[in-house]
Amino acid sequence: MGVSVFETKEAIARLISLELLEDHEGQLKRTEFNVSALSDVPAAALREHAKQILNKGIEALEEQDQSDRDMTSITMAIDPALLPEAKKIILQFRRKLCKFLENGVRTEVYVFSPSLFRLTNKLEKKI
Repeated sequence: MGVSVFETKEAIARLISLELLEDHEGQLKRTEFNVSALSDVPAAALREHAKQILNKGIEALEEQDQSDRDMTSITMAIDPALLPEAKKIILQFRRKLCKFLENGVRTEVYVFSPSLFRLTNKLEKKI
């Protein structure tokens, strides 16, 4: 995953201290505790995480076979008043997809990173 052994051990220790992981006789197990960061809160750590994920996506686009990834996009004209409901739908879908994919024999780590952002310049005149 592109991280050192030291970084991995530090991350595991943090996850255990945050009660997101438990050590069961040498086996790490995820707890039932879920954490969601509020995406509307402008925090430097959240922005840095988003940048890292986007950069990993660019690497995957160049290095991984298409059969190992799915990267698509759609551009649309929208009513911004619908954004709060759209965010709720995205959240529900993310949770449903996570629950589905975390079944079976888990041998790989994937990230799902949906993005919805404005392409138009905020100063453009509205037609």
